[in-house]
Amino acid sequence: MLSGIERAHKEGRLASLIGVEGGHAVGASLAVLRMLYELGARYLTLTHTCNTPW
Repeated sequence: MLSGIERAHKEGRLASLIGVEGGHAVGASLAVLRMLYELGARYLTLTHTCNTPW
């Protein structure tokens, strides 16, 4: 079974991922991380200019 991105590529269509720039957006809350996932985010980048508690 093909994923949505693989299927789009095979059909010559474009696909994009939704992500969150900067892990500090989550803070220390797994609830926030879960909500971002429910909203469609599939990746989280590292924070470069501040610390995160995790």
